[in-house]
Amino acid sequence: MNRLCYIVFALLCCLTSCREEQFTDDPTCRLAFSMDTVRFDTVFTTVGSATMQLMVRNPNANALRISRIWLDNGKYFHVNIDGENDSSYFHNVEIRGGDSLYVFLNLYIDPQASDAPVLVEDAMHFLVNEKVQTVHLEAYGQNVNKIKSASHVSVFDHYTFTAERPYLIYDTLIIKDSLTMKAGARLYFHLGAAIYVEGNVSAQGTLAEPVTLRGDRLDNLFDSVPYRYAAGQWGGVYLVPSAEKQNISYRCDYVDILSGNVGIYCSNQNLMSLPRFVVHNSCIHNQALYGLVLQNVDAEVVNTEISNCASYCVYLSGGEQR
Repeated sequence: MNRLCYIVFALLCCLTSCREEQFTDDPTCRLAFSMDTVRFDTVFTTVGSATMQLMVRNPNANALRISRIWLDNGKYFHVNIDGENDSSYFHNVEIRGGDSLYVFLNLYIDPQASDAPVLVEDAMHFLVNEKVQTVHLEAYGQNVNKIKSASHVSVFDHYTFTAERPYLIYDTLIIKDSLTMKAGARLYFHLGAAIYVEGNVSAQGTLAEPVTLRGDRLDNLFDSVPYRYAAGQWGGVYLVPSAEKQNISYRCDYVDILSGNVGIYCSNQNLMSLPRFVVHNSCIHNQALYGLVLQNVDAEVVNTEISNCASYCVYLSGGEQR
């Protein structure tokens, strides 16, 4: 009896495995997509984007054969389908009834002629049973000023950040004398990058055009959580006044410092000369360690938010503060 059961079970398995998939050629049977437009966040030129995914589902009972998948242009956007990036694979792609496949997309944008973001578009087409379905692709390409060296440390006597185009900073920056940030300047720091200033700082933003320092990830950590909400994306701002310099001053108006390890960390060891630190109308938010640390500094902080820091939001030691 047991032997007969084994034989019947083996026959059933064989019959099941040999069942042919039933493909439909009904032109009314269509694919379903997780989105009709794949929109990327702003992408820095010459850097490339994070990868986004599109789910392609077959909601029909029978299998569908996608005769061809192609892009209109293919200049910027790159496609990987179920792990394959060879375009010859994008013919006669089969999806069983009720099943799905993943399409992964990223893009690379060459430098553009404009300082402002430039819209780039394409379309991905799916030919099924002589009917074409289309998913639109969109992204903005943004030219940037890159700061990057082989040693991972860039040293300048003076540096001025302006608003014409953003700065993408891969290195630790060391400013020996003076740092100036104009209204609307945008500084994007790569993971681990930080800025050290031994001299004066002047960051003069406005309500309409604040100065912004943040991490360089413009995509999302999760579907609805942008990376700008995640702390620890870059090192932070370190003010290390040189003992040889006198009357050092730091002035920040309308400056947003976001998503780092440290917002502003100022440690002065020269008790005979205390730097003057003035911050107005600014925001230091989402820091993995400290928001504002001042040691032996005369400080004035007005109408400024310092929030959501894993350790101290504010730490003061020495000097006069108000």
